[in-house]
Amino acid sequence: MALEFISDMSTKALFNSIKSQYKKETGEDLEIGSNEFAIASAVAYVFGGMVNRFNDMAANRYIDTARGEYLDALAHNLGVDRPHETRATCTFLVSNQTPSEIIIEHDTVVIDDGNGHEFRPRYGAGEFRRIPAGEIRSTLFISATSDESNNGIKYGTMHKIQKRSDGQVVYYQATTTEGANSNAYPYTPEGDDAFRAIIPDMAARIRSAGSQAYYNAWCRQYSPYILDAYCLVDGDEGFVPGEVRIFVSIDGDGPAGFDAISCKRALEEEEDRPINDFIASVEICEEQFDVVKYSLYYDPMKMGYALADEIARNACDRLRAYYMQNIGLDVSIQRFNELVAAKDTNKGIVSVEQFAQENGQLMGNAVFPVPCNKIASRRFEYEVIAKADE
Repeated sequence: MALEFISDMSTKALFNSIKSQYKKETGEDLEIGSNEFAIASAVAYVFGGMVNRFNDMAANRYIDTARGEYLDALAHNLGVDRPHETRATCTFLVSNQTPSEIIIEHDTVVIDDGNGHEFRPRYGAGEFRRIPAGEIRSTLFISATSDESNNGIKYGTMHKIQKRSDGQVVYYQATTTEGANSNAYPYTPEGDDAFRAIIPDMAARIRSAGSQAYYNAWCRQYSPYILDAYCLVDGDEGFVPGEVRIFVSIDGDGPAGFDAISCKRALEEEEDRPINDFIASVEICEEQFDVVKYSLYYDPMKMGYALADEIARNACDRLRAYYMQNIGLDVSIQRFNELVAAKDTNKGIVSVEQFAQENGQLMGNAVFPVPCNKIASRRFEYEVIAKADE
């Protein structure tokens, strides 16, 4: 008996298909207790189990769908290990009110909230931050423990003044503390999804000579007000070999006068960056797009509206969940198409169009801004349209 009539490979669907085909070829129903019934049940059970196992094996080959230790192994290939606990962080503004440059290191200062919660600059061994005379810089502080009582310390609670012979250094807590968790990424579907979401950014922080990912990640670490960064690569308009040109997107709630020049100077002083790279510029991007929207066209002869809508909604949800930061328009349309194709088993999706809304105006693919602005949006929407036969 051929297997070509089987379209759904679940155990129940396999058994029902065998029953249907048996009656079609013999004219009789499968009787409970008969040898044929027992054989059909066994075949459906074995094949269904094999299919489920193969599906699990296939899913565990990709970071997007792997679970548990399989996800850990794939992440480890990128140099990323699952964090088992996280500590609270917040941003401090550090004002150097002295006539000379100061250096901030991990043990430079310890600040507490008066209730035993201690915070230090978030630097590892050998890492530091230079603050020129008379200038203000933002820097991340991290809690001494992962105890969740470190969360929720309101901005402005912690501050400190270090007196020096030639002036003073003032530390002021600019954001509320958050992020402490003693078991941040457990081996559960929710924990796996949370870990999966941070893998791209953690992998980008791995420093490799001349890598675009390194400069993008460095900028995001430089200031909490930088939502995303894009370093021009070969093929982009304005790219010059050996020169680093970076565009950053600033949080609307951040300081109005974000100093891109200071960011550039700090990057130039970074000792771990490739020494032969010339930092040409760090520029603030134009206003990011309010919304990125997709029009998804489907063939009603192959699928219904409900399935097309589910596929589009799933793709938008994955874009929001997988990318913690904003992503480029070119990346988002590619990723959207990949996510749609993975779910479109009936090949019913005909085409996808991408639009970007800026200042209330919706622009299609043909009229997107110049390639320099790669910043897209955190907000993704969709509409589903039945494609009429032409």
